[in-house]
Amino acid sequence: MPEVPTFLDLLPSHYRGIMGHWFLTPIRDGETEPGSIVASVLRKLEEKRDEADTMHQTRQYDELRRIVLDNLEAAKAFAQERIAYEALPADVKAERKAQNRCEAIQQHMEGLPPTERQCAALRRLGDNRPVANRAEASKRIDALLSGRKVGQ
Repeated sequence: MPEVPTFLDLLPSHYRGIMGHWFLTPIRDGETEPGSIVASVLRKLEEKRDEADTMHQTRQYDELRRIVLDNLEAAKAFAQERIAYEALPADVKAERKAQNRCEAIQQHMEGLPPTERQCAALRRLGDNRPVANRAEASKRIDALLSGRKVGQ
């Protein structure tokens, strides 16, 4: 079954972090209504557009605003998720952040070819099979070093 995209998936990847922050700002200021949070984000995008130094920046903020407006229900759902997240105890949030960080690193490594050092380590450990990416190489090296059987 295909994975359903989240609101952040609709945004250009280089804007996901700042957009997430712009959703959290009104929540941390005490706002609890998703519609009001989305309205705050839209105002922030208008403000940034008005402050833009280049036409390129202006177009980017216009595009982000269009994405929010075209996906209002998804934006409100994201705001509700952020409200719930902010209500979690600090230790639970820290655990989730650590898990998300590990997943992001894993995903990043899956998109990179193995390093020469990884390939050399695999050869030294007796594994001469082709390796697809850094994540796979790392997993196979760990398994070989710990004595676990690596799938053939």
